Amino acid sequence: YAWNAQGQLLTGFPVQTNPTFSGPSAANQDNRVLPGIASAPALADLTGNGSLDVVAASEDSHVYAWGPTGQAVPGWPANAM
Repeated sequence: YAWNAQGQLLTGFPVQTNPTFSGPSAANQDNRVLPGIASAPALADLTGNGSLDVVAASEDSHVYAWGPTGQAVPGWPANAM
């Protein structure tokens, strides 16, 4: 979820992680991946366009990045392992 200064939900949000990264086929005795965000997101201008992107680590072993309107940043998610 992301809100503006007036408490209104931003267009394009909420976003979600990719369920195929944490589905039954991804899990085994050594890999207990889960859906969901693992920690607080960070903001950074990943594309150099002057807008802040949302970056978040997920419990599915990937780091996700979404633009200010909820679209995936090109090249993301990235496998953190």
